[in-house]
Amino acid sequence: MAEAERGSSRLVDRFRLVGGDPALDFLNTRDGRWLPEAEVQEALEEYGDLLRFARRTGLLEEGAISSLEEAARRDAQGAREALRRAREVRERLARILGALVAGEAPDLRDREGFQRDRLDLEAQRRLDFGPEGTTWAWEDPAGLDRPLREVLCRILALLASPLGRLRRCEAPDCDWFFLDRSRNGTRRWCSMETCGNRAKARRHYERGRKTAGGEG
Repeated sequence: MAEAERGSSRLVDRFRLVGGDPALDFLNTRDGRWLPEAEVQEALEEYGDLLRFARRTGLLEEGAISSLEEAARRDAQGAREALRRAREVRERLARILGALVAGEAPDLRDREGFQRDRLDLEAQRRLDFGPEGTTWAWEDPAGLDRPLREVLCRILALLASPLGRLRRCEAPDCDWFFLDRSRNGTRRWCSMETCGNRAKARRHYERGRKTAGGEG
């Protein structure tokens, strides 16, 4: 399948939730980032896409999304900056997780950048004390970077847990991440209906070529 066809089929629904965690689905909103000849497919083209992602994944409640939609209408420049920042952090996280999946140490600059991301996140959270206990709350719950903050919370939780089930799709033309929750831990593809079926088709084609070559 041509790269353009592959990308359009993957992102025709804009967000295909195959990661098993909203944080990984967030990384998967860009398709083809490491493929030398791929036409990169970007699912987060505007700030509204970030909110649509938050709605689709349940990352934010509807009331929070409505507040952010209104905030974005009032501050278009701020919304563009929030989107730019979200995409920047997304790519840094993708490089870090890609290295971890490969059993390598993430690049020093990416590690330092992530530490800054984490410190920025902590500066925006406070611990509220109530009669039923303590809860985390945001200093500015309607800040335009709220979707990114929620993703970073998920990423921190993911990185603090065992990473033995973290995978990157084995298809040579895919760079998507997912959590392997199969019983035997043998899941290879982000999606069987896309990458898995294409891999089967390639194997079938190669077997046919070898058979034809042997008969010749």
